[in-house]
Amino acid sequence: MDPRAFTAVFASRLAEELASALGSAAGQQLQAVPGDPCAGDGWSLALSATGAATGACTLWLDRAGAAAIARLILSVEEDPDEAAIVDMLREISGQALGVVCLAEPFAGTRVEVAAPVASPAPVAAPCSAFAAGLPGGSAVRLALAGTIGPAAIAGTAPAPGGAPPPATPAAAPPRRRRAAQALDSPNLDVVLDIELPLVVRFGRTSLSLKALSALGPGSIVDMGRSPDDPVELLVGDRAIALGEVVIVEGNYGVRIVDLVSAAERVRALEG
Repeated sequence: MDPRAFTAVFASRLAEELASALGSAAGQQLQAVPGDPCAGDGWSLALSATGAATGACTLWLDRAGAAAIARLILSVEEDPDEAAIVDMLREISGQALGVVCLAEPFAGTRVEVAAPVASPAPVAAPCSAFAAGLPGGSAVRLALAGTIGPAAIAGTAPAPGGAPPPATPAAAPPRRRRAAQALDSPNLDVVLDIELPLVVRFGRTSLSLKALSALGPGSIVDMGRSPDDPVELLVGDRAIALGEVVIVEGNYGVRIVDLVSAAERVRALEG
């Protein structure tokens, strides 16, 4: 897929997920509808993609629509201050991007979101509008400017003379070969349908018996971690992955950012 088409699909999916995330947060049913190029003042969020897809683009939302959504989310009649709107935009866009990056062809993509800044709409960028469910018939308009495309495949540069070199499959490391053999084993089919408890561990700490006995409603336990640190996914007592907390259709979910090898995941079945 060429970068222009890839970006168009990314923009469409992002508009749909933003409509869903904003609608869930505001208790409304919103639907993304393509529209004419946006104009006017609004908020821009710089997006930087790495991993399976790479590139940089700018997500823009109009000022009036963002304020209308913020009023719904915060259940207030007056427009909230800009700090509240900025926080809302960054949180909602991060949630929507997390969902988009779970599905093909964007799976394996990581998108960093910069803080929103006030700016006019990008020139001639495609626009979508969230028209349904907003009071007074108002709409949230958004645009995506820039390009995001599939990451280049290493080792495919043309050789002198114009013809690309023939691809030579690399030998898999012994550890990967053992993992593949384990996953292809017919004996594994017997246990593949067994359900295992998957635990998300936010953090861990140690408390003295005295501190533990003093806990009560309202007590705060310092987990010694930053809110931005990844959470651990465990099967039994084995950590198999690290992830970021996202919201999927109003429910908490975890986007995988790092994963142990297939062989180690299989060993988790033995724990």
